[in-house]
Amino acid sequence: TQLAIAGGTLTGSGDKSIATLNLSAGALSGTGNVTLTGAGTWSAGSLNGAGTFTVNPGATLTIADGGVKALSGSTLNNLGTTVLSSADNVQFNEGARINSSGLFDFRSDADLAYTSGAAPTFTNTGTLLKSGSGTTTLQNLTFNNSGALNIATGEMRLANAAGRQTGAIDVASGATPAAPGGLVLTGGSLSGAGTVTGNLTNSGATVRVDAGTLTLDLVSPYTQTARTTHVGAGATM
Repeated sequence: TQLAIAGGTLTGSGDKSIATLNLSAGALSGTGNVTLTGAGTWSAGSLNGAGTFTVNPGATLTIADGGVKALSGSTLNNLGTTVLSSADNVQFNEGARINSSGLFDFRSDADLAYTSGAAPTFTNTGTLLKSGSGTTTLQNLTFNNSGALNIATGEMRLANAAGRQTGAIDVASGATPAAPGGLVLTGGSLSGAGTVTGNLTNSGATVRVDAGTLTLDLVSPYTQTARTTHVGAGATM
């Protein structure tokens, strides 16, 4: 089944499987679960209602340029690959949820921006990758990471973001995770050779610097409880 929405609102219930999606305006709404099994493009419009949209393993959802996009009240389950290549921010409202156990790739400097209603939640148990230049902000939401957060280039900023960080955070040389509201590591690991800015408290993570320099450019003292810090030969922190 191929699904294209270029205006209006398509409301459904029950479970539906689609091979392709082209959402360029209007809304996909309802209370059921829509599962993408192939390639999908979301360039404008909204996913709303109490239902879920699932990207199956092997499927790819590309969030592309085109206009205003909103995830409002719905749940996006990413079991495959979701690529955010749009320069436009994605509105993330009304208690919406993103659950990602696959690959979620931020290839642009677009933000996930909360603007109204109950605060949204982003839960990563897979791989969250920042592969595009510029600054991507996760704003005013709950961000739970027990998977891998890989910042390959650019800056990933957590602005007023609550949540738990128990996964592996890797910061490549020249890349930056920024947490002006405070980042608390309760498990997992922090590694790489980039720069961490903002406020950082480590109450359970292992810090590893195997090569290069991991820089902590913080606005308040760095706090670490009894965990391991490993600095390899020739590396600095």
